[in-house]
Amino acid sequence: MTETIGQIDAIDGRAFEMARTVLRDPGRRAELLPEAEQLSDRLDGLNDRLAREDPARHDERTLQISEATLDLLFVRMDTGTFSLRINRLRRPV
Repeated sequence: MTETIGQIDAIDGRAFEMARTVLRDPGRRAELLPEAEQLSDRLDGLNDRLAREDPARHDERTLQISEATLDLLFVRMDTGTFSLRINRLRRPV
């Protein structure tokens, strides 16, 4: 299970990095699209695996997985929906 968590952490970090890049430069969306699609598929599989094999740890990681999912969606297309962390960057407090 530690390997699954590590993979989720890595995807989460990369998703946030990619979303920040697209926020700063929307023209890079097409360049990042293939990686975002691949990471999204991997994250979906890891999410399902964690939910099935360790529901308690899955519950602990729900927000992280949700944020990464939204960041990857933002990289893939401009839906107007943002993760909490990207929204903070869009509208500084």
